[in-house]
Amino acid sequence: MEQILIRQQVGKPLNCASVVKETPQLYDAARKHFGSWETAILESGIDYDTVRIKHPPYTKKEIINYLRNCPKDSDEWRYLRSHPIRIALGVWRHFGTWEKALKAAGIKRKDHITTQKTTKKNKPIKRQIPYPLPTDATHAIMHRKNKNLSLRSRQVRIDNPVLHTAAIRHFGCWGKALTASGIDHESVGHRRKWSAQRVIDTIQKYDKQGIALNYGSIRRVDAGLIQAALKQLGSWNKALIVAGFDPEQTRVNRRPWTRNEIIDLIRKRYKAGLPYASYNVEPLSAEVASRKLFGSWKKAIRSAGVPNPSSEFPIWTKVKIVEQILSRLQANEPLYCYAVAHQHSQLYNAARRYFGNWDSALTEAGIDPQTIRKRHRPYTKSDITEYLRNCTLPENEFNSLRNHPESIVRAARKLYGTWANAIKAADVHKKAPK
Repeated sequence: MEQILIRQQVGKPLNCASVVKETPQLYDAARKHFGSWETAILESGIDYDTVRIKHPPYTKKEIINYLRNCPKDSDEWRYLRSHPIRIALGVWRHFGTWEKALKAAGIKRKDHITTQKTTKKNKPIKRQIPYPLPTDATHAIMHRKNKNLSLRSRQVRIDNPVLHTAAIRHFGCWGKALTASGIDHESVGHRRKWSAQRVIDTIQKYDKQGIALNYGSIRRVDAGLIQAALKQLGSWNKALIVAGFDPEQTRVNRRPWTRNEIIDLIRKRYKAGLPYASYNVEPLSAEVASRKLFGSWKKAIRSAGVPNPSSEFPIWTKVKIVEQILSRLQANEPLYCYAVAHQHSQLYNAARRYFGNWDSALTEAGIDPQTIRKRHRPYTKSDITEYLRNCTLPENEFNSLRNHPESIVRAARKLYGTWANAIKAADVHKKAPK
């Protein structure tokens, strides 16, 4: 959650596709601990709808233009699974089947089932298999390389699952398929190629940098070195001996923790605004010692007299959601969707999870959604112009559409065609986003 909040503070996108592309480790960790990326975003106190990139659905005309302009250098394009999922959804929505979409675009789809002439003895029908030969798969891989497309297994599985499956069928795994194509799979995956000598050199480099060579220190600095040492030399102690170090001298031995030391550690991290949950505390030995001295890390936090970090994320139930809605009603706080989503995003997200949408949650609480829904009159061109001229955002923030109200941006595009045209009409001397 800390990494998610850091990305939000520095203005990096939090939508699923961007995180998978930029920091796949964060995405995998979020799925491991929370089950899904959406749940991790919600647990961080962020409204998932505000970070998700919403694309308008394709129209019939757009799908037909896409099919006509689609590169047809191979037979892959004839398979619906080889196209983006948004195209597939648009095909099903507007045409019903892939064949009808091709027919509407004026494209004759070749039959992928080849049959021989009918005889008295009917021979079995043969199906063409994409990339039937290993050379076909290697040629397709080199084609991706020449186009500067990613050759990482994860990305190819998303872009071209047919090629990925064929490569595994012919060579056993994606790495061997890259090797057969004359490509170093280690460099493609950005993985270090370890040897015993490289392990020794890395240990000596860390020693010159003043980094402690005990197991716990190296695991926090470079966990890959630990794994390489186990694989190449058998154990970390053997790697230290071969590198010219005494394991007993490098091992950090500290006296056992006391109850007061653990309490002081928790209070210091709390006052400094640092995370003090069990999985964030450093050094790791403090959390282990807390189980012996207090029974658990939660009991140690309770003894330190600081709030439990898990209490920041309440456990919601349908009854608790209804109580919170009625509490806002009694306090004369707004209950329309936009206000609740921005003022109390946890309540809004919990209502969506348990009731499906905010209106159903209001109905369950005995409130008519129509009576509390706040409706604005349609924006006019003068409203848009006045907003842009009075906007005090600096230029770097002004150019980001995410920093403006969604209703303003939507109305500007409706009235002027594009956001840039609206800025030009308002005569605002700031660089308009593309």
